[in-house]
Amino acid sequence: MRSRYLAVNNKDATFDSLGKTEEEIELAKKLAIKYLKPIDFTVCKEFSVLWWVLLLGRMGGHQGFKQKGLPGWQSIWLGYQFYLNTLEGYTLYRNSS
Repeated sequence: MRSRYLAVNNKDATFDSLGKTEEEIELAKKLAIKYLKPIDFTVCKEFSVLWWVLLLGRMGGHQGFKQKGLPGWQSIWLGYQFYLNTLEGYTLYRNSS
């Protein structure tokens, strides 16, 4: 929820300000290729806090219609759970090589 608050009040803050590890950032960049749409980049800068919130929202099922606004807490939560599960698998894969 802190991410959504930052996205509303300081949408151009960098993604690094959220305290993510290099592995988490790398995975988020890879997932963004699949989940974010070109319209999302007209709303936010790449690798900003707003970019992160839109990514979580998309992974959680948010449709991304402009008139609906930012993803709500339920979409963000579902997206974050999906992200954490994917991160666990990604970490296991990288450590097994």
